[in-house]
Amino acid sequence: MQHLGLLLLMFSTLLYSSVSQGSVTLIIIPNRAQFFEYESVSLRCEVQGNSAGWKLKRYTLTGRLSDCGTDWGKQQVSSCVMSVMSFDSGVYWWESWSGKHSNAVNITVHNGPVIMESPALPVTEGLSVTLNCRYQGTPSNHTVDFYKDGSLIRTETKGEMTIPAVSQSDQGLYSCRHPELGRSPESRMTVTDLSPPASLIISPNRSQFFQYESVSLSCDVQGNSSGWGLKRFTVTGRLSDCGTDWGKHQRSACIITVMSFDSGVYWCESWSGKHSNAVNMNVHDIRELHLTTQLISTKMDLSSGQKLKER
Repeated sequence: MQHLGLLLLMFSTLLYSSVSQGSVTLIIIPNRAQFFEYESVSLRCEVQGNSAGWKLKRYTLTGRLSDCGTDWGKQQVSSCVMSVMSFDSGVYWWESWSGKHSNAVNITVHNGPVIMESPALPVTEGLSVTLNCRYQGTPSNHTVDFYKDGSLIRTETKGEMTIPAVSQSDQGLYSCRHPELGRSPESRMTVTDLSPPASLIISPNRSQFFQYESVSLSCDVQGNSSGWGLKRFTVTGRLSDCGTDWGKHQRSACIITVMSFDSGVYWCESWSGKHSNAVNMNVHDIRELHLTTQLISTKMDLSSGQKLKER
């Protein structure tokens, strides 16, 4: 179940890295997603209110889930500082004792000669962004090619490319290629609207349900609502739309009689790729609750019997 929960976290992070629970934000310094080995990286936790009880967690390419301060990183109050190596590549996020979490950041540590310096955190629409092709060594020229989603978009003579005012169309995977040193890994740049175009409304307004309860999910869209649909990614690892083999459309809502396999991440998405906030929904089998209650009751009875014998 821990692996499934992490899978959902990573999936929702990939789509909605700007959305955090509460008002908790992971800040990465320097603000980029790619690093050379031995570079120093600081990952800070910005919490509105009490920051006690928050830990930096990661899930690396080696398939290991761990906390800062175990065998990596140095905990410093509300930050974690580390000198990165290639095996440190992975997903990082802050998590509280109660299970709440911040946005997550994908970090790639490269032992090759070229990396792409692009923002790790989402960029607000309208801001200026500079993408830098950074390399080790001293090549004879600084002319590099920049690629977006695998296609060549620009050649620059100074090794950097500036987008004066980013828009949703600039969102994607970027990389660069130096004629002598080769090509960098791809780095995703995410662009966020000043205000989200849609909101997912869940009724009743909670994230946990028992099996066979009825749940309504609707998309509150600013402007024209045509072309919007409800999507989900479940614990079974399946991505699908309302009305396929689950849910029933009723006007602008999707109605579900939930089962445990309906647990997952839900969101609204348009044909153009815009999306709402995401909601994690957990569905519990009521029989598990009855079994847990019986076990607790049995333990209490055994404890009471032991105390009577001692008397």
